Amino acid sequence: MPLPATKATMRRHNRFAFAFLAFALVSLLGLARTQPLDAQGPSASLPPGFFGVDLRVGTNNVGYFGPDADADDALLTLAGAISLAWYFDNTNATWESWDRQRPPALRGLQRFLHGQPYFLIMDRPARLEWDIPVADRPPIATSFNLVDGANNIIWLGPNVPPEVAFADVLEHIQRVWALTGGTWSLWDPAIPRPLRSINDMTLGVPHWVFTDQALNNLLYDPNNLLGYLPVDPAPPASTSPTASRSARPAPPSLPRRRL
Repeated sequence: MPLPATKATMRRHNRFAFAFLAFALVSLLGLARTQPLDAQGPSASLPPGFFGVDLRVGTNNVGYFGPDADADDALLTLAGAISLAWYFDNTNATWESWDRQRPPALRGLQRFLHGQPYFLIMDRPARLEWDIPVADRPPIATSFNLVDGANNIIWLGPNVPPEVAFADVLEHIQRVWALTGGTWSLWDPAIPRPLRSINDMTLGVPHWVFTDQALNNLLYDPNNLLGYLPVDPAPPASTSPTASRSARPAPPSLPRRRL
């Protein structure tokens, strides 16, 4: 016959039950935090500082908004899926690479920096994820510089046509490229408007901007910045050119050899 529970035993049971419920609640909150972002609705409802981007097989030009970190740590969620990463140094017009097949000491790309664009070469689809606390986020950029020549930048202004984005210096903008969904899109003033495949500069998306001179302290419109960044920004709207593509300039290309 079971002995009647003493008050001390009941208190222990109550404490255990309370601890178990607290653990379950924390676990559920943790699960909600680690669910794929697509399952959590619009970015406004996401936990602060939690962002990520889906990557396709092949070449992806994406913005990195995690904390400054060693490349191996920044790419941890892509282990087994990524083969190569490239960074283009606008100022020096040079490439740096991270290659999983090379020892860390021989990799030119050692660090991933918050707010910089990178090319990630994927062997299979994966999701690059990071978690950066609100207190650790750098301030939102309100201006940017372009060097004479090629610039790989992340657009942090509103979604507007290049003619609007660069209105004050438009005569110096030669062309704009963007790689989204594995396809290069182009804005070129020499191409008739209906045949341009970039209609808007898109918030959070890396763009290649080619200029004929250095342009400093270009301003984003602070009245139109959409919070911090949307999650998985949609690719720019594009048209399907009917004219021959042979007259179009070639899109930017990554180095053919591993650096």
